[in-house]
Amino acid sequence: MSRRSVPSGPVLGAIIILGLFLRLFNRHWLVFVGCGVMVLLGWLAWTLTRKIRPSQNGPRTAPAPVTPPRALLTIDPTVFDDPERTRSAALQVFTTWMQQQPIAPMAPAALVRAVELRTHYLGRLVTTLSERRLEWKHARHDHRVPVSVSRIQANTVDPWAYSKSDLRDASFHITECVPCAERGNVPCPSCRGNKTLTCATCSGTRKAYGIASNGSRRLMKCKQCGATGLLQCSTCSATGTISCSTCRGTGRAERWLEFVETSRTLAHAEFNPEALRMFPWASDGPRASPAAIEEDARVLGELTSRGPLSRERAAELLPDAWLQEHGSRLQCPPGPGERIESQSLRVLSLPSVQLSYAFANEPPTTLHFEGRRMLAPPTSADPRLEALANNLSLARRTLIVLAVGVPFAYLVRGFYFWNAQVLALGLCLAGAAFCGERFLKQRMTGQGPGREWAALTGAALLLTGLLVIGAEPTVRSAESNLAKGQFDEAREELLALGEPDAQEYASTWTALHLALALQGSDIDGVVQEALRLHVGTSGRDSAEQHLHDLARKAVLGHLAAKDPRAARTVLDKTSPVVKQTASLTTKAPSLPLFAELEARVHEADHDTCQTDTCRWASALAAQRAASTTGREQRLEAARAKLMAHLTVPERAKESTPEWLRRLDSFIALARSVGHGSGDADLEAQARTAAMWAEAERRKIPLVGAERAVALNLLGVTQAAAQTVMKTTPSASLYCAMKENHCAGVYLVGNDKSHRVLNAQAHISDTTELLSLALGRPTPLPTAPRRIQGRSVTVSSWTAGAVTVVARWQNTELIELRIGEAKP
Repeated sequence: MSRRSVPSGPVLGAIIILGLFLRLFNRHWLVFVGCGVMVLLGWLAWTLTRKIRPSQNGPRTAPAPVTPPRALLTIDPTVFDDPERTRSAALQVFTTWMQQQPIAPMAPAALVRAVELRTHYLGRLVTTLSERRLEWKHARHDHRVPVSVSRIQANTVDPWAYSKSDLRDASFHITECVPCAERGNVPCPSCRGNKTLTCATCSGTRKAYGIASNGSRRLMKCKQCGATGLLQCSTCSATGTISCSTCRGTGRAERWLEFVETSRTLAHAEFNPEALRMFPWASDGPRASPAAIEEDARVLGELTSRGPLSRERAAELLPDAWLQEHGSRLQCPPGPGERIESQSLRVLSLPSVQLSYAFANEPPTTLHFEGRRMLAPPTSADPRLEALANNLSLARRTLIVLAVGVPFAYLVRGFYFWNAQVLALGLCLAGAAFCGERFLKQRMTGQGPGREWAALTGAALLLTGLLVIGAEPTVRSAESNLAKGQFDEAREELLALGEPDAQEYASTWTALHLALALQGSDIDGVVQEALRLHVGTSGRDSAEQHLHDLARKAVLGHLAAKDPRAARTVLDKTSPVVKQTASLTTKAPSLPLFAELEARVHEADHDTCQTDTCRWASALAAQRAASTTGREQRLEAARAKLMAHLTVPERAKESTPEWLRRLDSFIALARSVGHGSGDADLEAQARTAAMWAEAERRKIPLVGAERAVALNLLGVTQAAAQTVMKTTPSASLYCAMKENHCAGVYLVGNDKSHRVLNAQAHISDTTELLSLALGRPTPLPTAPRRIQGRSVTVSSWTAGAVTVVARWQNTELIELRIGEAKP
């Protein structure tokens, strides 16, 4: 083919559009789109200028198809009797085959250079083979008789020389049972002959965790195995052996030979095997039906024989010259252990049409239409047509990307571009892509210059450029909408510009935010717009004044309705604006106004408070928000009352539960004062009161306390009737209840890894629990001295009227029993 010329219409139109883009709009995305369009159009131009280089090796044959050929038309088998009809049918098949190519020429028949009919004669031999394979069979023998030997061996006997019964009689003999070695029994698979199994409960250690009488979980003797670590095997009844399953205890087995007979069928075709690979009936496998074979070949004759087919029988259909050349290939020698059961020879006549075609002066390409159906190769048989199709497919995909990508780029920029103008732009691009694809196909297949399609493509691209210009947003349009009060349209116009932080749009954005803030009646919306205005400008002051008017009206309304929580919610909404203004300047006229509203809300909270701490905190917050004489006097009164309540109380004649409840209330009041209030005297008084109350609380012993007091001291809300428990990371305390009082305390580690109470990591937890039980700070006991070289395991002492018993393991403290407590 000659080199194709580059079309000037579409390229010139694309250059004009790109120039308009860059001249009218200096946008990065437009530069990207314009460069992308130029790259795509340049790729299309390069595709058009490519040519198929003629082969320097002369005529060639199309490569063998990877996929099987198929019938494209219904061919009458009688056409092979007339050369003209054969040529006409071959041209029809070639035209149909060429029309299925991705790029089809205008007149495929004009490309044909020669049509030649050839006939292949071939023989097809179908062989049925049988095979016998020897196998040893085994069975148990019921009596213990002497061992015998087989009269024949498997590697020397001919399986075709015996019947199945004769082979059994000749090879039958008695042999020793292999699995049990003639003993009649085998080792037990469960205990492997040891008669015992390891206990699964204690894993052979003889000890397992259990529940003690006091409810604690500790290591105890294994009850499953009696602390032996072993169990008798139940499979063999502790004998170590079981009966052999092969001989069932006799120690003898019967052994003989049997053969397994199988058969297979092979179909062998000879003469031009490459051409025959496309026909299913020519492959090895089951015998094909005559109808399936006669669709592609004509049967000249058939011979059938029981056993191997002799050369004399084959000479009845085939001439000696053909047999001398191909006869040896038609034979099927049997394999080891096989013999030929039957053979069938069929002689076939297979027609083949060889067609040559070429483009212009290029070397011709040869195609073969095989069989009476003229089976055609797949459409990918010609690589030159495939190369043109790939180029056209790549160009088509490029145009689709261009037609879809540009409208999609508009759509992802925002809802502003979801309009009819962008839809029209997409339709124009789709039309340009369609016209460009038709132009490329017409040029690449040599059907004409395609000037009309080039003109339509250029017109569609020019119209697309005009639509792009009209679809772009402008600052002038946004200012016009703002002047008309169309704030939503102005916002969409500015957002569509894509650069809200640009200096050239700052004044327009500021005017929009100010207008939305002053026109808004919703506090949340006004706050969002006010935050976008710069602090200290007149616009920001106006927006804050409007926000204060809205907030003051809402706050006073809620306060009048005795709902200070709703008023607090309103002030929380305005807090972002107030905090931003206060962080940048302290001279804003709106700050005192918002502070007064804040103080009024705190005064309303003071009137609804139920505790002295709440009243003092509300009065303090109101005084800090906006200081007045009345608020200062209210704060002093609340402080004096709170100081009086934080005076250390004296214990009157009251029970321990009542005294403990009063201490807890006193601690809660002292802690509620907190830190950071700015009143150092009040905070110091609260800390002193809390420390005194906690010290008094620690003086109440757990041993001898009532149930309610014990639960309070341990910080437990619920407990069992007999035992109250508290757990720390390393130790557990069990309080034994007797007549609704804690009679004693049992102190032990949580688990095996924390059983040493006087370990360095556990001393703090153990000391705390011991002091809690006795009601006074008590250190851990020291390990007792050895007596006559022996370690003391138990030591005891008296703390007041309570007896403490410690159990030792060498120098390690294992448990503590305080009062009447048992493990």
